[in-house]
Amino acid sequence: MTREQFTAKFQALLDDSDFMGFFHKRAKDLLNSGAIDLEKYENDFRLPKIILSVVLKEASYQYEPLNHMDKKTARNLEHF
Repeated sequence: MTREQFTAKFQALLDDSDFMGFFHKRAKDLLNSGAIDLEKYENDFRLPKIILSVVLKEASYQYEPLNHMDKKTARNLEHF
């Protein structure tokens, strides 16, 4: 794979409307869950970052490698 091929495929994953739809839907679901008291948060980026961190963690499970060698590569990349 060339860098250009990687970049195109990576961008295609990010541009997928299902991918972005998942983020928006989960953020809305989490806000509506009753687990968050919006009045406890200032009008800043603290709560959106908290929500984003949870959604990113959930999304990572959808894209995690399935075979042993790919999992090994992913674990190695986490060190950089």
